[in-house]
Amino acid sequence: MTTKLPSNRRVALITGAGSLIGTAISEKLASEGYHLILHYQHAKANVSHLAKRLRSQGISTAVFHADFQSVPFDCTSLIQILKQWGQLNVLINNASVFLKTPCSSFEAQTWETIFKINVWAPYFLIHKTLKFLKRGSGCIINLTDIYADHPLLKDHVAYCASKAALKNITQSLAVTLGPHIRVNAVAPGGISFPSTYTKTQKKALMEKSALKRAGTANEIAQAVFSLLSNSFITGQTLRVDGGRLI
Repeated sequence: MTTKLPSNRRVALITGAGSLIGTAISEKLASEGYHLILHYQHAKANVSHLAKRLRSQGISTAVFHADFQSVPFDCTSLIQILKQWGQLNVLINNASVFLKTPCSSFEAQTWETIFKINVWAPYFLIHKTLKFLKRGSGCIINLTDIYADHPLLKDHVAYCASKAALKNITQSLAVTLGPHIRVNAVAPGGISFPSTYTKTQKKALMEKSALKRAGTANEIAQAVFSLLSNSFITGQTLRVDGGRLI
């Protein structure tokens, strides 16, 4: 599955491809003719199933495992795939971790885990794939969060701070890597809720949005593709929250 592709083929790398949003993005890009490199950290079964399904549809698909808590992580297999395929057009930094960090205590390891996965790993991956992205006039899209700008989420200080850092990296790299590479972000809101939320809490949050409903992973995937499709957008964050922060 890693033979060299025709020069007119587009290649996308999606991190956290086994998650709800990661899978939706992968399926959307596959439907638009992209060939895919699917990253996973823990969701091996999900990604293996996804890869098998996409291959049955004629989509060249490779799988890449890396533990984002171990930055710098081993990218040997990824680089081999990129060399064989000859290009990388899109990098989607979707992998993320969502952990509580209440002010009543301080756990340095939790903060480190959050920042390694949500901030250091995306930047390190950009660093490792940069020459391939330049070759493919590439585009990077980082998945941030509406709480990067409005940290209204109780007991998640480190998570909100990490997403704010990733948004800043998006803007900084748009300046640094232009004009050859575009860098944007998508900020979901109201797509999924913490497992501890009750139906009443979920409904109350949805009522605060203009559209009065939760969003879907497919709507995030559509937003990602819209940024890929417009070659005159860089350094921007597209908020997809149903009007939650109006």
